[in-house]
Amino acid sequence: MEMNTITGHCNKHDQILIDEKKCVFCNPEPSKDHKDAMIFYAFRYCLGRMTYAVIDCVEYIIWAWDDLSDKTKDRIKKEINEALESGDAGMDIDRNKWKKILQLKD
Repeated sequence: MEMNTITGHCNKHDQILIDEKKCVFCNPEPSKDHKDAMIFYAFRYCLGRMTYAVIDCVEYIIWAWDDLSDKTKDRIKKEINEALESGDAGMDIDRNKWKKILQLKD
């Protein structure tokens, strides 16, 4: 990959690089850190919303749980607990879905 490290730019694909090391086109497989981050961003977006996206998000987190870092698991569980305690975890159906994640083993 041809890269200008000063500007963080992949000249081969004319892409600005996020970490000055990986172009998503040259390295299409995201790192474990990127996967954890994307799952956490989706979780953070869905927590507290009253939408069908909550169901999809919870099911995906459950599916990916064993591959998540302990740090990500802890953050997700902590934020779910906080949202449940403060009443900001959505409707009953949403709260019941979030509680499924709290039952997962670390």
